[in-house]
Amino acid sequence: MDEPQLPGSGATDYERYLRVAELLSLQKPRELRAHRDELLFQIEHQTAELWFKQITEDLHDAGQLIDEGKVLEAERLLERGAQVIRILTEQILILTTMSPWDYHTIRLKLGRGSGAESPGFRQLMTAPRDLWPKYEAQLAKRKVTLEDVYVHFHEHYDLFRLAEAMTDFDMRFQVWRLNHVTFIKRVIGRDVMSLKGYSVHELESAMGMQLYPELWKVRNALTNRAGTSPHGSYGH
Repeated sequence: MDEPQLPGSGATDYERYLRVAELLSLQKPRELRAHRDELLFQIEHQTAELWFKQITEDLHDAGQLIDEGKVLEAERLLERGAQVIRILTEQILILTTMSPWDYHTIRLKLGRGSGAESPGFRQLMTAPRDLWPKYEAQLAKRKVTLEDVYVHFHEHYDLFRLAEAMTDFDMRFQVWRLNHVTFIKRVIGRDVMSLKGYSVHELESAMGMQLYPELWKVRNALTNRAGTSPHGSYGH
């Protein structure tokens, strides 16, 4: 076997580059776990924090690209973010392999911890919205409205593509939150309080939040503009 070239601990460059030893030391050792599935619980949530970090980095870079007018490059990063959220939506389902009672065994070891305290989640609640003023600045620079972009999308294709990527990101974000709350109800119930003293009902009430409400409202304008006649004008 070739000697590793990178600094750090580990027998191979792969281990050293990914800092595998350090990474695998971040979970509780077997003898300190409240339940054998505590390892699964920690890995799922630690992985989610890493994905949150990736999305936040991409959103930051997307904002810079929009400012520079590199709209299609920004769209690619939004598309990737939406794919990561899809992974997060599916990933949490692995915890349904735990019984509700076993879940409580682990949950009661969290102190007063709550998923709402996740720094990655808090960033994800704000970072996507920072893109909207930047998008509006591009609309103003080109002297077009959002409705114009959608009606005459062939003429403003890059702005249209970015708007649709942001809509897709928003939609997947809403689905992920709904899936998360549904999971919570499945394991601890609906008519109970969280460890932070919040009602699960309060979590449900936040499900209607949209990251880009303007992108959802424009659909209303398009439907009204198209009308109900099959012979209407579609402004190509």
